[in-house]
Amino acid sequence: MKKLLPLLLFALFITGCDLSIDNNSSKPTDLTSQTSNLNSGITSTTNLEVNLDTLKSEYGAFSVVTEKGSEGKLSSDGKVFTISVSTYKSSYIFSGYFDGKIIINNANNLTSYKGVKIALSHACFVNTSGSNIEYQVSGKNIEVVAKRDTENYIINTGEGYDDAAVTSENNIEIDGNGILNIITSTGHALRAEDTIRFYDSPVINISSGHDAIHAEKFISNNEETVETDFVSFSGTLNIVSAISQGFDCTTSLGTGTIEITSGNYNITHCESAFKTDVSLNISNAQVKASNLTSDPVVRGDNSTGVTIQISSNAIFLVDNIQYTKTNI
Repeated sequence: MKKLLPLLLFALFITGCDLSIDNNSSKPTDLTSQTSNLNSGITSTTNLEVNLDTLKSEYGAFSVVTEKGSEGKLSSDGKVFTISVSTYKSSYIFSGYFDGKIIINNANNLTSYKGVKIALSHACFVNTSGSNIEYQVSGKNIEVVAKRDTENYIINTGEGYDDAAVTSENNIEIDGNGILNIITSTGHALRAEDTIRFYDSPVINISSGHDAIHAEKFISNNEETVETDFVSFSGTLNIVSAISQGFDCTTSLGTGTIEITSGNYNITHCESAFKTDVSLNISNAQVKASNLTSDPVVRGDNSTGVTIQISSNAIFLVDNIQYTKTNI
């Protein structure tokens, strides 16, 4: 299969994108791009078309390998794959094209349980209503891994607020060393009630019909306290477009925070790059934003003020100009 977004894997600044989902085009993806040296400041232009029929042919039959945990159950119509949490962390490898949703629940009403890891190995998930991956448990997390040397899609063509790619009643973790492309028509790309974490070195490309990242907190590491287990985010996030915010970390109590301590972030064609309640901290990272329709950083509705810290070893450029505000 022809690789999607070869230039997005390397470009640190993207200014234009036209994304459409086409069921009749003969190609699964079509890309035209022009770019220059990573540090030159010259922009690149990208046009992306996704063809679902061809993706279905290219990705082939849906399959699941249970590495650890109980076997998941596929509904009789083949549209819902259900996993129940266990007392240990469950792990599954998904491949192929799946037209439907994946639900993780606590069907056994366990009082103590672990989260679920879903590894994507040349997988394409498409859904028309509700979330593609829905973690319905209020503790632990759903971990989505883009496996090395694979390109994966999560595409939601639904037209409602809840038609998101990945949702969680608690936390979401995204990691791996492969490519994860997320496209939603109207819903958030990633939505968690608590925390969204990125770590390891995936390339994550997002075009969202709402917020790209929506949570109370965003953290760019796995938050392990043992040094040997600690993994930071060394990959790249390309928010190619979002109808609302790039990052929306706000709550009704005004407690939202954003901690970016590593990685590369390219944010374009959004209202704002960041919306938060309490703080935005950027260190040891590169953030480049462009084509925003509102201020680069804005406060949540219940915020009493946001403190912005950009360390000397970080870059936060807005239309190639260093962002300098320290509070809003």
